[in-house]
Amino acid sequence: MPETSSVITTIDSILYKDIVKLVLLCTINEE
Repeated sequence: MPETSSVITTIDSILYKDIVKLVLLCTINEE
């Protein structure tokens, strides 16, 4: 089912972006 795979990929990419944002914020706050 391509649709399901696409949705999972989209969710994964959104979560990944959120995690990257959090890490960047933490890094900036550390300095």
